[in-house]
Amino acid sequence: MKQSDIEALIGRSLTANEVTHYKTYLNIAQTTLDDLICSSACGNDSEARTFEPREGYRTIFTGIFHEVSKVTVDGEVVTDYYPAQWDNRNASWYNSIVFATHPRGDVGVTADWGVNGMPSDLKMLLAKLFANVSQKYVTGPKIQSKQVEDFRITYGTALTEDEQFMADNQRVISKYSLCNVGAIRHGRISSIC
Repeated sequence: MKQSDIEALIGRSLTANEVTHYKTYLNIAQTTLDDLICSSACGNDSEARTFEPREGYRTIFTGIFHEVSKVTVDGEVVTDYYPAQWDNRNASWYNSIVFATHPRGDVGVTADWGVNGMPSDLKMLLAKLFANVSQKYVTGPKIQSKQVEDFRITYGTALTEDEQFMADNQRVISKYSLCNVGAIRHGRISSIC
């Protein structure tokens, strides 16, 4: 994402510190986004990845992709599958392959990984993460409340910056997240875009 895109999405010009450390902060924000959704929304590769099927299940959770070109089971090309985004078959991006029957053997998936053009809600989330990362390196008083006689002003909450960020952006994080799959996750996280 370009510097001008970040500025437009966070609604302000970048500080001198943010400009100096732009690539570093953006890499940290992208890595954090990948960790939050347990996958990578960015990916320009169309490599083959191998997944081990779960016993008794027809679904292989792969990570985010927008087009699949080949699926194999134990090296044999198969066609009895469809790409899915959880239970949504008609999405612009997918995160799983659903087979007609339980696959017996390692599943190879060759796909265009990541979303085709980052969706606006993920762009906004990445920009907010960038701003959140840069704020962590700013020192200053962390005043929560101030009271003078019977007049009180509260400046913040007891939540950390990360906890507040998660609470404010839970809808978008949940939309793209594979974290709820838990120990059943398949695949790996792609490199930073």
